[in-house]
Amino acid sequence: MSDLEIFLRDYLARSQIHLVSIRPDAPEERPTGRFFGTDWQGAADWAAAQNTMRNVYYSAPVVIPGLNKKPKKTDIAGVRFAHVDIDPPKDNPAWDKAAALADLVTRGAPSVVISTGGGLQALWWLNEQTDVATIEQINRGIADRFKADHCWSADHALRLPGLMNWPDAKKQALGRVPVMASLAQPFNNAVYAPAALLNAFPASPVAETHIEELPDGPCEGYTGPADDQSLIRLMLSSRGSAQTMFGNKASFSDLWHGDEEALKKFFPGPSEADLALLAHLAFYTGHDAKRMERLFGMSALGKRDKWQRDSYRAITIGKALKGSTAFYNVVKETRAAPAAQLPGVEAVLPTSWITAADLVERFGFCPTRTRPVVPLVTTDPNAGMTFENFKKDHARFTIERGSNPADGWLHDHARVSVEGLQMRPDRPRPRFIEGGGVYVNTYQPPCHDEQGGDASTGLRFFQHLLPDERERAWFLRWLAYKLRRPEIPGPGVVMVAHGVHGTGRGSLTNALLPALFGSQYVKKVELSDLTGRDGQGAFNEFASDSLIVTVDEASDEGASPRYAQRRKAYDALKSLVEPAPRRIRIRRKFGSIGDEMTNASYLICTNHRDAIAIPHDDRRFAILSNGVRMPDAFRFEFHAWVSDPANVAAFARYLNGLDIGDYSPFSDPISTEAKEDMADAALSDIDRAVADILADNESLPAQCFTVAQVTAMIVQKLPWQEWRFPDEWEAIARKAITNVAFRVGIRNGTNWTIAHDQKAKVAVYARTSQMATHWRTRQGLSEEVKKNDGRVYVPPIRNAANVNLPGVKSA
Repeated sequence: MSDLEIFLRDYLARSQIHLVSIRPDAPEERPTGRFFGTDWQGAADWAAAQNTMRNVYYSAPVVIPGLNKKPKKTDIAGVRFAHVDIDPPKDNPAWDKAAALADLVTRGAPSVVISTGGGLQALWWLNEQTDVATIEQINRGIADRFKADHCWSADHALRLPGLMNWPDAKKQALGRVPVMASLAQPFNNAVYAPAALLNAFPASPVAETHIEELPDGPCEGYTGPADDQSLIRLMLSSRGSAQTMFGNKASFSDLWHGDEEALKKFFPGPSEADLALLAHLAFYTGHDAKRMERLFGMSALGKRDKWQRDSYRAITIGKALKGSTAFYNVVKETRAAPAAQLPGVEAVLPTSWITAADLVERFGFCPTRTRPVVPLVTTDPNAGMTFENFKKDHARFTIERGSNPADGWLHDHARVSVEGLQMRPDRPRPRFIEGGGVYVNTYQPPCHDEQGGDASTGLRFFQHLLPDERERAWFLRWLAYKLRRPEIPGPGVVMVAHGVHGTGRGSLTNALLPALFGSQYVKKVELSDLTGRDGQGAFNEFASDSLIVTVDEASDEGASPRYAQRRKAYDALKSLVEPAPRRIRIRRKFGSIGDEMTNASYLICTNHRDAIAIPHDDRRFAILSNGVRMPDAFRFEFHAWVSDPANVAAFARYLNGLDIGDYSPFSDPISTEAKEDMADAALSDIDRAVADILADNESLPAQCFTVAQVTAMIVQKLPWQEWRFPDEWEAIARKAITNVAFRVGIRNGTNWTIAHDQKAKVAVYARTSQMATHWRTRQGLSEEVKKNDGRVYVPPIRNAANVNLPGVKSA
């Protein structure tokens, strides 16, 4: 996998991915931001497409879901790591980057280091999310330690590895050229507590005075009193359900007046009590940081010396704001605070009150799931939350009403019971009924209605990717049929670029297919995920949640020099690749195990002709040959083309209008030279030896034979052949013979066994099924088999383990 895919999948997707694209030397052009949640494949595709003369960055903080712009500090929902940005000193052209990296690793011990091209960016992963003020103090301390750039802001965008760093005109004038950013030090599993980093990297006193100014003024929709005295009276009069959202600990009155007995009972120390009071103030002031600071100073807790420290005030207020999403609003009106949102659930701006009836319309109950509260409209098949979290999420709506709407939802007769969430392009949306149960359909077909695009670049792309006209025409029909009937899997496709890299297959799987079918429905997996090699492949939700499953570089991951393993891989793939949709057992990583429908088509890429031990009579796969390396100029042109939705829409219209002729997903796939080459390469020397003997009527002149006669003839021919066998080859040969030959006789009846070679019961085989039928009940079978004995010498001693027969070459 590329550095880009590794960083997105293994690092950022564990929390969330938000990317920003900026064009150098274009101040009039706004940065483009895109929120991907945990969809690392969609993020990788978008980033690669955007990287044509644009720089792509990732947002360091966790931002509010659905944010599609460059984030500001008010958009930050949490912080997951500290960072530092080290660029070459402008006054030191002889700066040694390798020495700087060594010093950074030695004195800083970061979790990850990225080479941005000219400089370095390092990350210190946190074992818990923290607030803006804390992380900025840590970042400043790290910058002080390494004399780094002043890029310590929490909303900073950092360079994505695995993409091109395009210098602006100013940097080009200094001699900078485009260069690929990369992982200089992959994640080393080091995680840190924020307090530990504060101690390890103390910020200078000067830096401490630069604590970022917190939000000033209440958020939109706040309706509390404008004067402080009226607000204090309101807070002191709060009772009952108003205290529930603050954990039913000390009351506001206890905190305001500093009641020592109550504080000792609920809080381990003064700092925790300070934070609790500020949580109340955040709610009642509408997140107005200045007013929170002023009111806290009027309370008994605000008289402590610690509150007089600028840094402590900013950090504690920041923590209180981080943990607060609700605010005081007694008028039912839409407010701008971000909605609590499940992955894949369409964002809904909340009103000041949500009722049980509102929740009944949006959520159902799925008793078979560990997270049974599921959205009734979603594109995420794993969406859901526990009832405990669901109730907590709606606790803010109990203020002044006395009951949580989640409780009302649970006991509402109109609440929908759901059997599960499934991606079903063949069924109605957003819900369908099957077998008497209600299912949420997570499929949402992409909309390709943009006008003004051009399909010609896409057609030129396929001319390069599949230079054989016949193979290209077949694949375009395969693609067109899948676009029209996404529920039909059809045959699998294997693309072979023998000994060539950069042919454009990654552009197909990472850019064009996600653009056509939707990035959430095109899943990239490793070959081991499909074959279960080395104990992998336990979780297979990709088969149920995807329209197309792709494998990059199967030769690097899944190919094995051992024939048995390659044959086992084929058998595993054969069980997945069926032309018609069907139900299979799905094991979800974060869910249940059960039978679900699979509509997935499979596209496997390899650089080796023998990656899969495919037999000559295979009817499940089309094996296609790729062309030469794609020129960089056309690669840039293609990615610029595919990043324009109008062009993708034009290509979709081309496919929808394409005459597919006699193509059928249920017919045998196209026969190609590449398939014959792969089938030939898949044969082991034992397979070749068996085929040679059975094809030679002089070696075995009889119409029927025994396994021992075939293996004995192999031994006789060995001195004149280049076959290489493992030590215990006879057992493998016996299985190979029985796989290709046809057993004679009626099971446990006539001709099922004969007496031969001093053995009472020996199975007999024929070369063809017709011949096996001919001898099924016919007399004289023993005499027929004995016709081979004059040509075959059957050795009395069989080959034991680790003992080579004469002429057998050990593998």
